[in-house]
Amino acid sequence: MNRKYWIIFLVICAMIFSFPGPVGAAGQELDYLEFQTEKDNNLLIGETVDIKVILFDEDDELFSGSTYAYIADPDGEILGYYSIGGGDGYYTVYGVTLDREGEYSLHIRDSEWNYASGVITVRKPLLRLSGQLAEDRKTEIKAKLTDVDGKALPRKSVTVDASDAGLQGTETYTTSYDGTFSFWITPSKQGKVKFLYHGHEIGLLEVGPSFVQGSRIGGTARNNTELSLAVAREGWDSAHTVILIRDDSLADALTSVPLSYKYNAPVLMTPAQDLPQSLLAEINRLEAERVIIIGGKEAVSPNIASLLQNLGYMVERIAGADRYDTAARIAARFDSADTVYLAYGQGEADALAASSFAARKGIPILLTEKNTVPQATQEQLERLDPLQVVLLGGQGVIGSAVEEALKKNYLVERWGGADRYETAWAILRNLFDGESTAYFCSALVSPKDVAGGKPYGDALLAASLAAKKEAVVINLPPNHLPGALEYFLTFNKGYLAEARVIGNRTAISPILEKQLEQMLTR
Repeated sequence: MNRKYWIIFLVICAMIFSFPGPVGAAGQELDYLEFQTEKDNNLLIGETVDIKVILFDEDDELFSGSTYAYIADPDGEILGYYSIGGGDGYYTVYGVTLDREGEYSLHIRDSEWNYASGVITVRKPLLRLSGQLAEDRKTEIKAKLTDVDGKALPRKSVTVDASDAGLQGTETYTTSYDGTFSFWITPSKQGKVKFLYHGHEIGLLEVGPSFVQGSRIGGTARNNTELSLAVAREGWDSAHTVILIRDDSLADALTSVPLSYKYNAPVLMTPAQDLPQSLLAEINRLEAERVIIIGGKEAVSPNIASLLQNLGYMVERIAGADRYDTAARIAARFDSADTVYLAYGQGEADALAASSFAARKGIPILLTEKNTVPQATQEQLERLDPLQVVLLGGQGVIGSAVEEALKKNYLVERWGGADRYETAWAILRNLFDGESTAYFCSALVSPKDVAGGKPYGDALLAASLAAKKEAVVINLPPNHLPGALEYFLTFNKGYLAEARVIGNRTAISPILEKQLEQMLTR
């Protein structure tokens, strides 16, 4: 080569290597990568996504050059090669679908076989389901989709496959902004309903028989204290707050079920003067930190409060001058309400028949005398400022004078009947919303019901559990099914997938329990 051509060749080479970009990048060596966002290396199983990375050279400068990408599975086997594009450090790996949980390795190489790698974690989303499926029963299923950290996943598709339960085809639902979706389903046979995310099972519900008579809760309980323990163990694995009431009267705690629901607190019943060791053990099992005592010093003695305080519990007492005042003080724990339930102060059964519904709806219950509204109740009504007041009971317990007085300031509705069972029927007609579980328990809740003995705490305890479990409570006499409630069950048994008795055999007899089972399974 003569001198002229040699000079031209050197000039061309100098010009080539002076230009930036892919041609001039041949001198860069790919060294490491970073994922652009947390989502890029934390994937949901089965989703097809584009993974965005930032590439750096050995000088910690943005890398730019030709590359190719591949991914190895958790066992180190190469899954395949993926299209990659980009420049100036910012690259995208296109169309990645990973169908197995675990840690994958993403490898990106340049044209000189230098490489950068990163770890991709693949997980299934979590699906929380509520609803009890039964054969030939229409049921609403509520679901929430989250990642493993509990963060809601909006605008994601979940497929429901109920072919094993007798339904053809599949249905796909899209989660809302909070990760939730709901739907109604009527399985035609017992089987399994599967929930799929991009073809991967993330949830399962079993379809049971159309009705199951469950075992008794507290069937061997000898008193209210023992029954309260059985109910607490049935409903709560732990509780920050426990409500403590006397075991021989429901007067003070008559309106406490909405409070129990508000604080997710089980109700425990104690003798007035001494706290049994079994109750202390239960409070400890629940890992409670606070105890709310309902009633004055005669109901639950100061010695009990002092004992609990000395053991390190925060102790509060809600007590008024009488049951009306105590109910008002419980209602004071609630903000303003659109609706308030008003029950006869000496008719415990009526208040308890509505209490589980009231709890779930956040509706306080206040008490009244037959012909006048006590001052404490009036003051609390003024503070709550409801639009509507619902009277629980007929005119035999809440007179027309009270109704007319309230109509001056509120919309007034009455749910009542000739006795406590017809009143319960009226309450159920208005509030029953297709609950799939029923609790049957004693309606003998007043001292006059038991000839001076201790009334049954069953209805109050059952209501606290029903509020938590979204069940319905039906209070009955020990040995027969009143006509009004038989009528209700006859026309609504199609909703009930399970029924359980709460209380011992004196409270609800085995004969009545069997009668209920036969009626609900026909």
